[in-house]
Amino acid sequence: RSAAPTAAAHAAEDAKEVVVALGCFWLPQSNLLAIPGVHRVTAGYAISVSDNDGGGSHSPSFNDIGPFCEALRVTYLPDAVDDAFFTALLASNPKFRPTPAKPRYRAAILYSEEAQRAAALQAVRAASAESYVTVDELASFVVAEDRHQGRAERILAALASSSSPAKAG
Repeated sequence: RSAAPTAAAHAAEDAKEVVVALGCFWLPQSNLLAIPGVHRVTAGYAISVSDNDGGGSHSPSFNDIGPFCEALRVTYLPDAVDDAFFTALLASNPKFRPTPAKPRYRAAILYSEEAQRAAALQAVRAASAESYVTVDELASFVVAEDRHQGRAERILAALASSSSPAKAG
């Protein structure tokens, strides 16, 4: 006889994903995890439908990103999707503004379903971010190398341990 599924197992089964590009994927990772309803954040490389002119077959890496941009796949509980959720996503890297010279660091919300698109558009308008955040359909997401996963947490932990007072011996 199998055990009844836990609440966490149900949450994982019901979870949805959206991809956000907010500049470098290192800084926003831990900020995104603090948003209510966010279950997991995965660093990777993404390309939108409108940018995918044959580049979707490229296998990006940190040193050879091709037409992709640095992005984060955010796994969240479906009831978390509303304009406040997407506003929080945008706020996770508040000082970032993309530059045309560095397309790998663009700002975008890449959706996979209509409810995400509608909520994302509303949040971008509410943040007056139409000039630098695009909302487009996701064509492809490739998970980044392991060293890029959870990097912000590792840096913060190292800083915390190096700044703590030495124990008297």
